[in-house]
Amino acid sequence: MEACMCWTVLALVFYQADLHFKVETNEIYDVAGETPLGDRYKALNAAGDFIAAAYLLVFVLKAAYRIPFYGDFAHHATALLTIWLLRNAVEYEYAPSFLCFFAACMIVHSGASAPMYTAFLMLKLDPNPAKHGKTLSVIFLASSAVKQCIMLAAHAANFWNYRLFFDPDTFKLRDVSTIEWNDKPYFELRLTSRDYFLNVPWNEILMIILPILWVILAIAQFYNTWLQYKIGMYEYRKVYSKDGKRLSITRMSVVQTKRESMTQPGKDSSDQSEESEFMTNEELEAEIDALYAGALELTEEEKQEDAKMEASDFFG
Repeated sequence: MEACMCWTVLALVFYQADLHFKVETNEIYDVAGETPLGDRYKALNAAGDFIAAAYLLVFVLKAAYRIPFYGDFAHHATALLTIWLLRNAVEYEYAPSFLCFFAACMIVHSGASAPMYTAFLMLKLDPNPAKHGKTLSVIFLASSAVKQCIMLAAHAANFWNYRLFFDPDTFKLRDVSTIEWNDKPYFELRLTSRDYFLNVPWNEILMIILPILWVILAIAQFYNTWLQYKIGMYEYRKVYSKDGKRLSITRMSVVQTKRESMTQPGKDSSDQSEESEFMTNEELEAEIDALYAGALELTEEEKQEDAKMEASDFFG
């Protein structure tokens, strides 16, 4: 689900990238035109709605199955709050390109997980992990690194755009062009919920809270990348038999040690004859075969590690 969401929102944002990443101080608006300014950002609105719906569904599903989602809450709740604040600010602060630039970066931040989610699905749904497991693990690790680089670029773009909060030309549409009516309710005797929001200082709220939310998102993503690295390396280290059965790494190391002890280069014939007094090669082979059969059963530590990785608080 989240893989589909990420690819879709990336397509929606970059479908009109030249519009979504405009610099506010370079904009000239036609406020008297037939088409409302907000209609230009339908793709961005759809992407924001899709992200919000997907994140809320993640909360519902994980709560229903009693799966821990502390990491999801730290990241997804912060992203939802950011989307809500920006959506309201766009409506009341009259600086659409400035605020939609932040929104587009937020959506790119969320959509950057698309290659990572896709690689993770390929890794987990692969019918032949013995053959493709290591390759898919490397792809998963690489996609996680790419995701982190994209997110860092989105954060850098956010901070670059943040400087316009201190440029007087940023809010020229609000403070000059529409100053006579942009904060007036339609019907003062019967105020609606929208009219009450007219008096909320969205600009001041965003100036304070956006950097805090970006730091929380960055910390959550660094933690998540570290967790994905652990999962990728764990999958990479898995060992399989020729017929595709999972083997215990711990027990296979014992098998390998036994095999190496049978014929070690550099030993003379007298050393080998002394060993043969205790155990013949046939007996050693039989012992190795028994150990190999035992390697089909994971150790308790490996079972616990498996369970820990499966229950990892994994998010985008």
